Amino acid sequence: YYVYVFSKTCSHCGKIKNQIIPYSLENSNFFYLEFCDSIKIISDTSVILGTYNPFDIGISGTPTLLVIEDHFLALNICGTENISNYLEF
Repeated sequence: YYVYVFSKTCSHCGKIKNQIIPYSLENSNFFYLEFCDSIKIISDTSVILGTYNPFDIGISGTPTLLVIEDHFLALNICGTENISNYLEF
């Protein structure tokens, strides 16, 4: 499934809003998570790939798209261009 981490005040999130919303409506396994202080900010998100513990997950900023496969974090995609490219692929 997908978890899209966003902020209402993030201009980058606003740039891909028109791409995210239709994608989420087409996928019943798409969830929105508004950024809050309890979400860890980390610089190297590659070190948490493969984790199954949600408390280990962090992001480098918003917007971020988390891809969960078989209860493990498969992808941690940050940034409008990276997310847009992933959704188009």
